[in-house]
Amino acid sequence: MDFLRKHGLTIDDTKDIIFNLNYTHYYKGPENDRDTEKEGEVWFFIYPFMEIEIDIYIKLRLEINTQVVCLSFHEEGEF
Repeated sequence: MDFLRKHGLTIDDTKDIIFNLNYTHYYKGPENDRDTEKEGEVWFFIYPFMEIEIDIYIKLRLEINTQVVCLSFHEEGEF
C-alpha cells in the first residue's frame, strides 16, 4: 500500500491498471506461489506508469470460484 499512497493511487486505479494488462506487459510465469501453502499460479507483469514501471504479481486460484488475487503492486525492483 505504500506504493499506492506515494503515487496517489486508489484501489479503483489499481483495478483499472490490472484490467488493462495484456500480453505486452507479461514478464514471466506461471510459477508456483513460494510464500504460501495455498494452491495457485503466480504470473508476473511489468506495467509502464508515469515515468516508472510497476511490478505486478497476480495469483490465479482455480477452485470452486475462480479467483484472481493481486499479490504485489510496487515500483519495479523494489520487492
